[in-house]
Amino acid sequence: MPESYLTQFMNVAQGVTHAERGLAVDNHANIIKANNIDPSTIDSEEFQTFAMPNLRQAMTLGEPIITNNVITDLSQAPTTNTNFTNLRIAVALPIPGHGAIYLDRRVRDGVITKQTIDKLMQLAQFVEENQFQIKNEDELFQLYQELT
Repeated sequence: MPESYLTQFMNVAQGVTHAERGLAVDNHANIIKANNIDPSTIDSEEFQTFAMPNLRQAMTLGEPIITNNVITDLSQAPTTNTNFTNLRIAVALPIPGHGAIYLDRRVRDGVITKQTIDKLMQLAQFVEENQFQIKNEDELFQLYQELT
């Protein structure tokens, strides 16, 4: 079965952001595909209370959510760096008409820039507005590269 546009988009986005993990959900927040996230992690309370609300919020607002998994309330920020080895930059990116994708990576491996996220949003909107029929990830990546 060929991959859906949503999973193709997730794979391209994961590649350009160098995200360690990716998750694609449909418009009802049903998981379509997970990359490098095992089912026990997806089912964990920590993941369900962090990633899924961000995905829903991104779909509701129609805007990307860029956050981290440790400091969501600045008043609760740690005073030492004990949590920083597990600190992840996380992005929930709405894909109009299809759902959303979640990407994350350890901060120590680099960040996902807002410029990259904005370009991915531009790509998603361009594909939706022009009703392109994307055949494969290579075609989608080529469109990404052509955007300015």
